[in-house]
Amino acid sequence: MSPTWLDVAQPWRAADAAYLAHWGQCPACKAAATGHADRCATGQHLHHTYLAALATT
Repeated sequence: MSPTWLDVAQPWRAADAAYLAHWGQCPACKAAATGHADRCATGQHLHHTYLAALATT
C-alpha cells in the first residue's frame, strides 16, 4: 500500500507545529520573520528542521 499525502506530509506538519510553538514565545524569532533580526539558536534549529521536512514533501 502506498503512502497517502497525509503520511508524507506528517514530518512537515510536526516540524511546522514545533517551530510555530517556539515562534509564538520568542521575540527574536518574531523579529526575524520581519527581517529585522536573526532567529535565536533554538529557532534557527527548528526552522532548519522545518525546511528540511518541507523539502521532502
